[in-house]
Amino acid sequence: MKAAPITPEKLAIWVASQQAQHADPDSFDGRRQTQKAFKRWKCKLPPGLSQEADARLLVDRHRDYWLGSAAGLVRSLDTSGLGAGSVYAVDVAGFGIVSDRTLGFTLEGLYDLARPILPRSARRGPVVALNLLELVTRALAERDDLDEAAIRRSVQFSASAVAVHEAAHVVAKRSADEPIETSLPPEMVFPLLVQAATKTDAPGRVQQSHGRDWLRSYAHLVSRAVRSPGAEYWLRIFEHDVDAVYPGSAADWLDALAPEFATTTRDEPIVQILDRSPPARFDRLCEERSAA
Repeated sequence: MKAAPITPEKLAIWVASQQAQHADPDSFDGRRQTQKAFKRWKCKLPPGLSQEADARLLVDRHRDYWLGSAAGLVRSLDTSGLGAGSVYAVDVAGFGIVSDRTLGFTLEGLYDLARPILPRSARRGPVVALNLLELVTRALAERDDLDEAAIRRSVQFSASAVAVHEAAHVVAKRSADEPIETSLPPEMVFPLLVQAATKTDAPGRVQQSHGRDWLRSYAHLVSRAVRSPGAEYWLRIFEHDVDAVYPGSAADWLDALAPEFATTTRDEPIVQILDRSPPARFDRLCEERSAA
């Protein structure tokens, strides 16, 4: 009896499956090569080689690096303010939440809820929650030709950008004497955390939660960040975030605050800067664009 002939299609499936079975599970670049083989032969990817699986693998591998880098950058940009105390970045997944609605947030009472996933030596301070899985998922979707090292760098930048955006909220709340580091029962904070992680805000609500103090604080953080490598990146991030809240060119805000940038030092706590009156041009711009 003759064996059934092996068709090109069957051979392609066999080769791809063998590559999947023998690929080093710890080698992201090896996984990429196997995925390309499946696509080249038009074979369906097994779940273990999906983009979702890639994202989870990368988060598990680089979570601590991304969180540490994000928190470290915030401290370095406000050394005598946020950097003088404790500030932390945590992964939303640490709370058992998976969401593609938000990239990050901060809440009053978040420290107590996050305490089990913080270092044992942690002292009370503001906590920024980052959605690392979504940040990695977006990085993978944007480019399918990046190796692991490039993705690690890309997500480092995006996670740090989200942390800086949220740190501006912390500074704004401190300036307005609004609570941010209060001790609250975790059962009270968790529903707010779920809402923050999964809710899509209406435009009016977004502008209300991103007021003048947030904008001014964020501008100062970015003005300090652009003095280091990646200046153009930080300007693009600022423009993207502010354009989503206020009409007109985001660059106008930086121009309006330029006199203030020139008369303050990197060592001055940003919360103290917010205690002073801003340049008149900034106030005028706020009135014009809030009314638009």
